[in-house]
Amino acid sequence: MLPEELADDFVEPFHHYSKECYRPHIQEHFDEDEIEDDITKFPRNINTVIWYQVGQHDGDNWILVGRLESGKYFYFNAWCDYTGFDCQSGIDLYLSNTKIDLYTYCVSEYDRNLMGVTVPKN
Repeated sequence: MLPEELADDFVEPFHHYSKECYRPHIQEHFDEDEIEDDITKFPRNINTVIWYQVGQHDGDNWILVGRLESGKYFYFNAWCDYTGFDCQSGIDLYLSNTKIDLYTYCVSEYDRNLMGVTVPKN
């Protein structure tokens, strides 16, 4: 479950989240029925928070990495301009069965550096 104090910081991006924000990644193919619950219930189905950054308008992105009740890992990234999410903005949600695949294929190198995460080189 998302800690209450953290939920307050993510109210705005969560309010603008919809299941259309889900972005499949090339290395993992989920059956639509398999992920429908996960993307529809997000963020109410967050089980564990691994790392987060609180964002601000025209500044840092809102970033949240964790695990859902289904056991899948997620990466949530949201941004907006100074006017808020109703103008220029973006929200992406990625899911993965493993943490290493999430960091390798979904999380940008910039965000991995923020988190202090390294991934094996191929």
